[in-house]
Amino acid sequence: MKELRINYKSIRLGSFLYLSLPVVLFFIGFVKWNIALPAILFIGWIVFKLGREKEDSRYVTFKINTLLIVIFIFILWAYFGGQGGLFYQTSDWNERNAIFRDLIQFDWPVYYPKTDTMLTYYIGHWLPAAGMGKVINILSSNRVLAFQIGNLFLALWTIIGVLFTYLLMIIYIQPKSKNLKWIILVVFIGFSGMDVIGCILEKWNWQTFMEWMHLEWWSPGYQFSSNTTDLFWVFNQAIPAWVATMLFLNEKSPKHYAFIIGCLLLAATFPAVGLAVLMIGKYIGDLIRVIHSKSQKNFLIETLSVSNIGSVLLLVPTILSYLLMNSAIGKTKENTYVLSDQLHLTSTMKGLIIVMSIVALIGLIYIWIKRREVQKQKSLRFILGSLVLLLLLIGMVITHPETRRIYFVFLTLECGIYWLCLAPDFANRYLYYLIAGTLLVFPMIHIGTSIDFCMRASIPSLIILTTLCAKKICDWIYNGKRFNGIQNASTILLIGFLCIGSITPIVEVGRGIYKATESGTTSLQADQIKSLNKYHETGRTYYNFVSEDYKNKFFYKNYAVLR
Repeated sequence: MKELRINYKSIRLGSFLYLSLPVVLFFIGFVKWNIALPAILFIGWIVFKLGREKEDSRYVTFKINTLLIVIFIFILWAYFGGQGGLFYQTSDWNERNAIFRDLIQFDWPVYYPKTDTMLTYYIGHWLPAAGMGKVINILSSNRVLAFQIGNLFLALWTIIGVLFTYLLMIIYIQPKSKNLKWIILVVFIGFSGMDVIGCILEKWNWQTFMEWMHLEWWSPGYQFSSNTTDLFWVFNQAIPAWVATMLFLNEKSPKHYAFIIGCLLLAATFPAVGLAVLMIGKYIGDLIRVIHSKSQKNFLIETLSVSNIGSVLLLVPTILSYLLMNSAIGKTKENTYVLSDQLHLTSTMKGLIIVMSIVALIGLIYIWIKRREVQKQKSLRFILGSLVLLLLLIGMVITHPETRRIYFVFLTLECGIYWLCLAPDFANRYLYYLIAGTLLVFPMIHIGTSIDFCMRASIPSLIILTTLCAKKICDWIYNGKRFNGIQNASTILLIGFLCIGSITPIVEVGRGIYKATESGTTSLQADQIKSLNKYHETGRTYYNFVSEDYKNKFFYKNYAVLR
């Protein structure tokens, strides 16, 4: 059968369009025209220039039937996650369906007259589908039909994002055999920490498990979500974050770093912070490299690109001012999911987190400079040495013994073992240490009323970890005979650990099947709230998703379209 060849330039352009279209719609609907027009023209110019850049030699080839099978698998994955409202939806869908319906039925920006609040949330992923729903609503005057068709378009938009992520992953890994694309697909869908072992070690209440069927709640105060969990629970943040992170991995210069972050902020704020940290770390490493090679002039020109400067001036301030209106900011004391020891971090402890981050960064830079020595030593002692001080400082920050124990068990099972298995292949790569540093520090940072920062800011690092695991396995399958004993052993162990981790996504899928079987129907849409234009049953507003004091906020006074 005829093969389809997709070059990286097309995948890259499509991915940038995917990230930027919601931002364009945001400026059209939410922002005054004197501010929106320059931003829209700027985005259009960047996309136009991206389309005119010279060809990249990288590409992906698929037989047509193979690509169709891959797309079908992604459709099935999204279907089991509740996309389109056609199958069981997790409890988080209640608020997400309400937000989506409000974006279809209310004028933009969305103001709620019954509570005198304003929708203030990371809404980017919904905007294209909500725009389609608005068109249907205008043409048919049927709100139910508009919501249903909008949901189908949202499912399509979600699947497109998953496909872009997969294609970008293939571009980065560059598998030497066509069949290895299936390995990448399996690792992408099945990647997860070893939550089932955590449940056993922490003597998980299995009665609670049978009620909720969610393995990742085994470690109170901490959670790194599997890719399947992200798709099923927080698709609106995970998918844009995946696409943005894979673009970052494949970019050869910092020319569009700020543009990627500016677009991602609207859809996935905490993941954007996590990705920005990785970008800054990689930028410092690349800067040291170009200084050594005396080629810093071109590097600085790329840094001060129109894309970066325009994003910092036009996109980031507007979107940040919108997001900072959210009323959940500053409500950490109401958090019931965070361990008490974490809630009472003193200013000294917070300072230690900053200090240890700086120390870790210095250590990472030193290792990057000495990367050839690292590669030659072939020893985990040198690799782990850079992170020992970081771990010790975290141990000082976490004063409660039980919290400290849970933290280290959590890190070991969720990412630490995978990180060690990757050492023989990636210990000489700067990014390898960056993801370790972020995954060590992010669980200690808490913003808002839950552990969302830990769960969401880690998404970029975890999708990179997924990609490195897939690459190691692909390289081992293709070049296994040339690998040494350590590489062979570490890859076999990695595959075994990934199989244990895959129990989590299996449970995520199984929960929906179990609920559908139990109820006798697949139509289990979580849509009890309907709209945020009302008070919560507790008498408060839905402050996680709105601004209660929006009229006194900078965005409303200076940027917002007034209704």
